[in-house]
Amino acid sequence: MKDINLTYLRRRYGGHYVALWKGRVVAASRSNASLLKKILPMYRTRRVALMFVPPKGMACVYQLSS
Repeated sequence: MKDINLTYLRRRYGGHYVALWKGRVVAASRSNASLLKKILPMYRTRRVALMFVPPKGMACVYQLSS
């Protein structure tokens, strides 16, 4: 798979679920269920990667428990 420019994805698709094929966005949607409905025929024949693109300015915080 080609390298993905996360800065571009965040600017263009921030807050969306996207389907990537060969490093290109082939479908995008606000919800995971809607995205799966869009790509179901393609998902059976191609190796499609699914990911959530966090919105610009969003940070993930993890808390470690001891």
